[in-house]
Amino acid sequence: MYPPLYDTVTTSFILQQLIIHIIVWNPWDGRRMIAIKEAHTKSVHAEIIPIEITAASFDPGYQRLVTGAHDGSLKIWNFNTGTCLRNMKIEKNCEVKCIIWVKNRILVMGWNRRVTEFGDSGDIVGVGGQFYKNWDLRHGEDISAAAVRIPQTIVTGTYDGELIMWRLETGQPYKQYNAADPTTRIKIHYKKLKHTAEAKVGKFSKRNIIARALGKPIEKEKKPPPKPSALAEDDLIKPVTSRRLSAVQRLASTAMQQTRSAMRARRVSTVVMPEQCMPLRRLAIHSILFLNSRPMDPSIGTLLIALENGAIQVWSHHISGGFLTSFSAIHKAGDYVICMASDNNNEYLFTGTSVGYIKTWLIKNYCVPESDEPISMPKLRLTFPFMWGDFFVGRAARIARSQPLPLLLNSYKGHAMTISDLDYIDDAQILISSSVDYTVRMWTLGGRYLQTLGTFKPWKHVPSDPEVQSEMFEFTTPPDIMRLGSSTTLRVLRGGTPLRKLTFKQMQAKEVKELTHVDHTKIYGERLTEPILGHYYRPSERTTQFHEIKFDTSFPYIPVYQHLIMPPSHDLVLSTLKPKLADAYAEGQANKK
Repeated sequence: MYPPLYDTVTTSFILQQLIIHIIVWNPWDGRRMIAIKEAHTKSVHAEIIPIEITAASFDPGYQRLVTGAHDGSLKIWNFNTGTCLRNMKIEKNCEVKCIIWVKNRILVMGWNRRVTEFGDSGDIVGVGGQFYKNWDLRHGEDISAAAVRIPQTIVTGTYDGELIMWRLETGQPYKQYNAADPTTRIKIHYKKLKHTAEAKVGKFSKRNIIARALGKPIEKEKKPPPKPSALAEDDLIKPVTSRRLSAVQRLASTAMQQTRSAMRARRVSTVVMPEQCMPLRRLAIHSILFLNSRPMDPSIGTLLIALENGAIQVWSHHISGGFLTSFSAIHKAGDYVICMASDNNNEYLFTGTSVGYIKTWLIKNYCVPESDEPISMPKLRLTFPFMWGDFFVGRAARIARSQPLPLLLNSYKGHAMTISDLDYIDDAQILISSSVDYTVRMWTLGGRYLQTLGTFKPWKHVPSDPEVQSEMFEFTTPPDIMRLGSSTTLRVLRGGTPLRKLTFKQMQAKEVKELTHVDHTKIYGERLTEPILGHYYRPSERTTQFHEIKFDTSFPYIPVYQHLIMPPSHDLVLSTLKPKLADAYAEGQANKK
């Protein structure tokens, strides 16, 4: 299951379900509005083969949808009718990883390691009459994540931790970093290099890894011309001497020792990776998120980056800004954040991990130097049962003790497998999560489970008002999470109420009560429930028009019965009473004689 896209205009979900289909859902009544089957296909030996959908995005007006596939093809859809409006392509067999649709432009990124720009109306945008335009090739590895801050910046990240900030208006890079060394800014050379993109295909590139797994021939590495190192004088904004380099090394070793001691104090297990696997994805960037409500300032964190080691780095995309800080977003060894989402005011941060955990963080006071807004802890505890005290402290709460900011508000297992994407509906305070196990689930802000889209169970109406949800909705627990969830997860899903086991005497009393109820039902039966007469008998409604009554006050008394309004008698009643009235009248006349 790939990212669910929530349309705020038509209040519907767009899901790339079952990898190859697009389904539009109404989240309030669970109705499937439209389904586009096998959206991307290819013909192999006269056989139509469906292609996996890997990315999607809405246009700024939420009227059209663009999808990207594993083979590099793109399609623009009218998702209200299911009509394909346009076909595009970046490169052959080049997977599309990210699509960003801004005004009049569609920016596509993937395995071609560059940004490809299309016009959303089909106009010519490239040199020589081409319908696309390639930005400068700056990355040495496949692009894995991207985000945009309109109208200023677009940020792209790769599988080897390379991070580049581009000007959205001109398409020129203005900052380059590496997530492994975020405090060192790499100088950008604005001259075209002689070696091509093919020269950057290395031994551990993603294409060669997949080719090795499929048994295909591996592309030979073409050595590019010697490139200055990351610590050379030409590449750094501030040159580093040999004496300072040794100091940096000493600081790095000290930081490593502090990290190990902190890990021992937090009692987090570690995973030792083989040396041959380390160059594959050393610090891959899995997700990038802009905090759009925050102003662009060098000291304010406006950019979040999720890395392979489970950390989330906070950056400022200002021209004078850079790396600010980072925090750990996991509590299990080997886990890492796959996706991130936030509300419109950037008060909460939602993260989904590779083992299926959903976490909620309070970030309205995080990396904001002049934030004087007070935080009401009792109010947060009313919303998030995770913050309630418990006799046994879970792993997530133990990890959060050594990390005061940002404040961890919630942590629970939402899916049995990896969470692919998250989306948040601000008006209804509902979180949507999708997973690779082909499930899309709806959650409240506090972590209560609502429903799963597309199941065989009858759909329960989901109120759009958060207060009505907590009072009227009947919450349940997913069966798979009931088997796999920890005590913390089950406590959150039950709204803070623990599952209490009955004693032997309580079990006996409960069985006696149930037997008494069964015997009473067998003897006296059960009370009738509405409708008592069933669904097939419906008596006709008797309606009469309103008549204005005028009383005649000239008499010494008022004849009330003359003014009573009676409904007209039924034909069956009249046909039955007429013979009886005639016989009674005839009998009365005979008695008078």
